[in-house]
Amino acid sequence: MQNEIQSKITESLNWRAAVKVYDREKAVDPILVEAILEAGRMAPTAYGIQPFEIIQVEDMDMRTKVREAAYGQAQVTEAPHLFVIAVRTDLENNINQYVENIAQVRGVTLESLDGFKKSMMGDILSRSEEAQFAWAGRQAYIAFGFMLETAALLKVDASPMEGFSTEKVDEVLGLKDMNLKSLGLLVLGYRGDDKYSQMKKVRFPKEEIIVKK
Repeated sequence: MQNEIQSKITESLNWRAAVKVYDREKAVDPILVEAILEAGRMAPTAYGIQPFEIIQVEDMDMRTKVREAAYGQAQVTEAPHLFVIAVRTDLENNINQYVENIAQVRGVTLESLDGFKKSMMGDILSRSEEAQFAWAGRQAYIAFGFMLETAALLKVDASPMEGFSTEKVDEVLGLKDMNLKSLGLLVLGYRGDDKYSQMKKVRFPKEEIIVKK
């Protein structure tokens, strides 16, 4: 059983590719989309704070404008689904909400979490605004990775994208008013006549990546 799981993971990761050309006519089952999104929601983050949101962009006018902000990359509009991974810029409010959520879910008092809250406040809010964004972005990328692996296991093509104007995407989606700042794009769908997915995957040998001391 263990070998079967290991083989499935390895095969799926070898199968996945940074697809550029998507089949416009082939939709992704909503159940699979939900599973991929749930992987992002359940991903681990520092303190468990989840300082990001995943924006599902369905409006085609908005998607067209995002494509323009992404320098015309066709997959933004051709793939069935577009998501924007956005980092929260109101981290103090994020911390307060998180602590309240812990109290409610675990049935404990807010007072019992005061030390934990102060620890988070001291660690996160003592950083510069730029450093806070970088820290929150690292947490978001963990979720990004979980979504990509889940998509691969489900044989759904997923393309992560950083090549876009964050300012323009934020403006199109009104993210500033939501206390968010775009970090990355993720499109989901199924590959069409895509030459990149047919190329051999190039990775450094295991011996050069995994170093034992």
